[in-house]
Amino acid sequence: MNPWLLEKQGWQPAALPQHNSIFTVCNGYWALKGLLLEDRGEIMPTTIVNGVFDLCNMFATIPPSKVKRWYLEEDKFDQGAPSPSVANLPNPLDLRVFINDHELCVQQGVITEFVQSLDLRSACYRYSFVHTDARGNATRIEMTRFCDANHWHAAHLRYALTPLNYTAHLRILSGIDGTVCSNVVRDRQFDVVGTSADDENYCFLQAKTRARGIAVEVGVHMRYATTRDGKTTPLPPLSRRVLHMAARVAEECSVTLTPGLTLTLDKAMVIGTSDDARRGVPVTIATALHEAVARGYDASLQAHAATWQSYWNRCDVSIDGDELAQHYLRFCLCHLIAAAPKHTDSLGVPVKLLTGEYYQGNTFYDTDTYIVPFYTHVMPEWARHCLNWRYIGLAPGREIARQQGFRGAKFAWQAGPEGEECLGVWWHFIHSNIHINGDVVYAMLQYIDVTGDTAFLQDKGVELLRDAARFYASRAEYAKQNDRYHLHDVAGPDEGHCTSTDNFYTNYLAQKVLRTAADVCERTGAADPAECATWRTVAGKLRFLFDPQTNVYEQYDGFYQLEDVSDDFFARRRDRKEWFAPVRPYQAIHQPDVIMAMLLYRREFSDEVFAANQRFYYPRTMNFSSMSYGLNAIACNEVGDTQEAYKNFLITAGMDIDEELTGRRDTAQGMHGTACGGAWLAVVFGFAGVQVHDGILTLRPRLPQKWQALRFTVMVRGSICRVTITPKEVSIAVDAAAPHAVDVVIGAQPKTVQPGAHARVVI
Repeated sequence: MNPWLLEKQGWQPAALPQHNSIFTVCNGYWALKGLLLEDRGEIMPTTIVNGVFDLCNMFATIPPSKVKRWYLEEDKFDQGAPSPSVANLPNPLDLRVFINDHELCVQQGVITEFVQSLDLRSACYRYSFVHTDARGNATRIEMTRFCDANHWHAAHLRYALTPLNYTAHLRILSGIDGTVCSNVVRDRQFDVVGTSADDENYCFLQAKTRARGIAVEVGVHMRYATTRDGKTTPLPPLSRRVLHMAARVAEECSVTLTPGLTLTLDKAMVIGTSDDARRGVPVTIATALHEAVARGYDASLQAHAATWQSYWNRCDVSIDGDELAQHYLRFCLCHLIAAAPKHTDSLGVPVKLLTGEYYQGNTFYDTDTYIVPFYTHVMPEWARHCLNWRYIGLAPGREIARQQGFRGAKFAWQAGPEGEECLGVWWHFIHSNIHINGDVVYAMLQYIDVTGDTAFLQDKGVELLRDAARFYASRAEYAKQNDRYHLHDVAGPDEGHCTSTDNFYTNYLAQKVLRTAADVCERTGAADPAECATWRTVAGKLRFLFDPQTNVYEQYDGFYQLEDVSDDFFARRRDRKEWFAPVRPYQAIHQPDVIMAMLLYRREFSDEVFAANQRFYYPRTMNFSSMSYGLNAIACNEVGDTQEAYKNFLITAGMDIDEELTGRRDTAQGMHGTACGGAWLAVVFGFAGVQVHDGILTLRPRLPQKWQALRFTVMVRGSICRVTITPKEVSIAVDAAAPHAVDVVIGAQPKTVQPGAHARVVI
């Protein structure tokens, strides 16, 4: 198994929708899914630009039901309408091959020697196969593409075609397809407003999204060459013409090829939108395309690979002794790196990364709790971009709070590119899932602690804390009979019980926000002292249902009154389509809830309390969400069950590559970005036991039995620390260029490591 190569061999048409997602190429600005150029099936090619949204009629996907659905506001179904959704934009990969006027496509003929691969080191996607048509003509196809890591608007494609046993007249149509629509509900999200081409193999298409009016321009250029046995040969006579079709523009190239003569097409592609200027990446498409052509495919690939190597120098995690774990983990890291908003500080990371249109391309709290922590510890500048985007989301958050009758700001549950709420009003979750404020604050506080970036706190974090606290303080209701504040009608991470009171996760994160906001705002004068005092009062009187006899926190008021679960219950409730209604009467939870809060703030709970809650809730967790497994891995490792931790780690890291691990079979809709982030968390926070508090790096390692060594990098207060853990010792080396020494605690042993030095501790 090559630890730097994801490879799928053998022709399996049923697997192609899944593969379209896992073989997505992306540079953070835009993404091209892994659809075969020769696929003429029902799946539309998918081109996504981060932040370019329009509308999609997701309301139409809600099935009728006679069962009460607590997560829906059925009295608002009369307001059902299309809602904001990522737009599937014009396809610059459009390419069609005709052999003696018969199209070469995978729906016809016989496919052999089929291989798809993603080079994880450089994020390049390749596939190859031999196609034999009904007349016995065998053609070898080879394709490579990547989104340029150095030029945000550019991507490159190399397509090679070789007749193996025939001489024939070939036509290749290569251009831009503007007939695509949403893969979710087949909505048209843009209109083509113009096409153009010239005699130098350049084609352009202009479009505008229907609802938001975002202008989109795509440009492509084609360059041909021929080789035989790997050696360049003179081009045979080519005839070219431009075809303007309905919502498409293409160049048609006609040529006669003989057996063994390979025709190679290099296609440079660029895309830009009217949003680019305000994202800080303005572009003139014609200029960008000419520059991409001048650089050429080979030079662009070489520079692209070098940039990716610089990413891996900071982000890689190396595992000795476990090829499968290494393979899965690097795949996850590759996609997390690819999706990072490197080009702008006004966008976040969607829950599907940029690999699909499902969940409308929205950003959930998963990004704050699973993905931003990875960036914070290895590429803090990317984390800062995500947090700045959350700061931008304060404006729509204030409007959401106002509409719901509260002060401050409520961050959107499913946020679009401007931080707006993209879930329709017919979903109850937009009212009950209020813990998102606490999740955003968690990500910000962790970022500031790890990086020491107090400037962000002063410039933006104070305002973010203040408005988040104002919301919680006004949302909490005081009960005189028990002198407590309560948060009613809320859903924690366990969305199966979405109308609960005093959910532990929500209350605990709200308490952290209120207390931190009071401390910071009082110190900076950002809020009146009386208001800060009110926040402290509310925080101190939020209700927590703790049983000192068992050391267990009740997940919410009334959870213990629900019917307990059994193995038979779990066997009968594995159909994810049916989980919402049947789970509600039971002590069965969607994913870790109490345990998730404890893991976010692990140092604030004793080992005894954590273990008691893990023993109680882990058997009741149904793991319907991809969020579960990474947390399970950390929690199981915390209580010494390394074997169970390892099992959960493999599931979170491998679920998109091997759908049998969960049985979800929904990777076709886009990858599980949360699971990818969870894989890194499971290794670094879990098996390595990393925590950073007050700028001190702490490690409490407990490796899986088969792991011979674990190596990774974390950045603490600007200093790059390279960590090596074996079953016998821990070594930390601080880069010579580090601005200062790093204080570390390994197990219970404190060390100070100077720049250019290293420390070893036997464990």
